[in-house]
Order: sequence, then structure tokens, then C-alpha cells
Amino acid sequence: MPTIQDFCAANNVRLEKVYIGLENDGKWPHHVWSVTVRCGGKSFRTEYKAGTGHDPRKGPTVEEVVDSLVSDADSTDRSFEEWASDFGLDPDSRSAERTYNECRKVARGLERLFGVDKLAELCACERL
Repeated sequence: MPTIQDFCAANNVRLEKVYIGLENDGKWPHHVWSVTVRCGGKSFRTEYKAGTGHDPRKGPTVEEVVDSLVSDADSTDRSFEEWASDFGLDPDSRSAERTYNECRKVARGLERLFGVDKLAELCACERL
């Protein structure tokens, strides 16, 4: 089974990252980067967050970012109610609905970046 690393190498997936800083939303202190994933003349930009155990000078690898984005995108192949139930969240929660919609936005962005067939290939890869 191909890995995320194999996919990124074979498709010349590249990453640009800019460290934004350390944030704490009251629950989780974390580092934030603005990341742009590029492939075949197309790009997708978003934020990437990682816990304080990560070195902010090094930042995430392209494989780590792609793996995280695929995890978000791959979880939205069902209705919000099913998604909320799968993650143990209240389907009446506005916060949960916002998270679901953010994951759907990632899915649409990855589909535009890679195309439907390549995204399916990526989702089938062995994860990190």
C-alpha cells in the first residue's frame, strides 16, 4: 500500500509554511503556521496547528500537513448528524457544526487541488 510520503513524492506535492506563533484557546496551547500546499500549479492554503511539543523553528513537513488535511477531509463523507455521532458530539451543537463545516471546506479544497481521482488515491494511502 502506498504511503502519504509516496504520494507526495510521486506527485511533487510541496509545502510553504509561515510560523504565526503560539496560541492558547483556553483548552490547548499550540503552535500555528499558515501553510500552502502546492501541486501541479494549484494550491490550497489553510492553518496548521500542532502542540507545544513541536519545534516551531522546524515546522511541519508536507507529509504531516497533507495527512492532517486528509484526516479532516475524509471524515466528512457522511451527514453532519452521523459525523457528530461518530465523534461523540452533540448534533445540536453549533460549535460541532462549525468544525464539521471547516472539515468540509478542507475536503473541497483538497478536491480542487488534487482532483477527484487523485484525492481518492491519497485517501487510500497508508497514514502517518
